[in-house]
Amino acid sequence: MATVFNPWQFISPYLPGTPIRAAEVNPNFGGISASFTYVADELNQYIPRLPDNFTGNRAIPAGPYHNSLLGIDVEGNMELVSRAAFSLLAGRDLTIVKTPAAAFTVNGDSHANFYYCENDNETPEAVTAITVSEAIALVEGEPAVAPGTVIFFFQLSDTPLVFLEAPGVTVRGSGLLKAFGAGSTVALVSIDQFTWVLVGDVYPDTVVVP
Repeated sequence: MATVFNPWQFISPYLPGTPIRAAEVNPNFGGISASFTYVADELNQYIPRLPDNFTGNRAIPAGPYHNSLLGIDVEGNMELVSRAAFSLLAGRDLTIVKTPAAAFTVNGDSHANFYYCENDNETPEAVTAITVSEAIALVEGEPAVAPGTVIFFFQLSDTPLVFLEAPGVTVRGSGLLKAFGAGSTVALVSIDQFTWVLVGDVYPDTVVVP
């Protein structure tokens, strides 16, 4: 059973005008000192110490706190995270990225992303342009070659989903560097730093119409 701490109090408060002698007041100072020492020990033991460079909001937003984890969000503020939501995200191999962007870049850091491309532009020349950069990922702040990087893409609308090679990069595949059309799913797989393979519903070089 945990020890219950009762803050020390004056048992016989001094009345105004009462002469105070050292022998009488020293025990009171001792009690005050013991109380502060106890509180300091409790704080040092149970309160997490944030990094000296922490600049976010230390106040945790009000909300359900049962079965939750204490963390720091992407904006650098303290937050409570549902353990169920955390476990669900930690156990998934894919990260779903919904994007209406008409253009973006992927590289080795995009591994296991599933881009749900929502760009819908009826202009005839409009496309969703994805620049394929080198298969380089940051590992503990240092760049590293990431062969085996796999990135998925889904084309939602009729706006063509096309892939552009960054300087020095080669994308190989069975057809054109574009998805077949609305509802198509394709994936990029890195072979080495500069080589990728486009697989899936790739638009063929030649379309035979019966």
